[in-house]
Amino acid sequence: MAETVKSFVLQTLSSPHVDWLNFRFDNTLVYPSGYRNDVARAFESERIRITINYADVSHDPPAGAPGAAYAMDTARGQTHYLFFPPALAHRCGRDLCINVLTSFEEANLRRTIIHECTHALQDYQRVRLTPQTAEASAYLAGAITGRRWGDHHIVANERAGAHAYAFSLADRLLQQGLPHRPWAIPAEDIAWLKAHVLVGRLERYVFNGI
Repeated sequence: MAETVKSFVLQTLSSPHVDWLNFRFDNTLVYPSGYRNDVARAFESERIRITINYADVSHDPPAGAPGAAYAMDTARGQTHYLFFPPALAHRCGRDLCINVLTSFEEANLRRTIIHECTHALQDYQRVRLTPQTAEASAYLAGAITGRRWGDHHIVANERAGAHAYAFSLADRLLQQGLPHRPWAIPAEDIAWLKAHVLVGRLERYVFNGI
């Protein structure tokens, strides 16, 4: 029987791999219970709903085939949406179900979910962040869990772009072992990532609660 997208997302948020998401990045804190409890409960209560309609998360037309996206600027108390790539899902009765994925596709999808759920965690915290800090911390969270889920591609040049740098930084952090207190990310790594991440429109980065 096919797994629903909601079940897949909740399984991702409750995975032991999330224990490795424990770091401070500028003025935002990433921590395991934030995903496992705070964000997961928002999905369970449908304060965050999953959609394959891109218009639910953005009024701008997608550039090509859009990846996952979380609507950060939704007013507190209103339904928030996580856009899920339609190419990776299909209708199964009233539900939305996951397509059959290769191991690499699964690792990449779980990494992407963690990235977007990092924005949901930022929204839950109602923290004021620059777009660069919001995206860079999400890139790093995604890279850490991508590695844990089996994305072992080799980074030939860590300065080839923000994703490459995030994976390289994740490799260095993971070598330290499971963090029992938040990792302190070196200032030079924070600065480089913030300078190279891709960000959306400034007005989208409004973290006012779920």
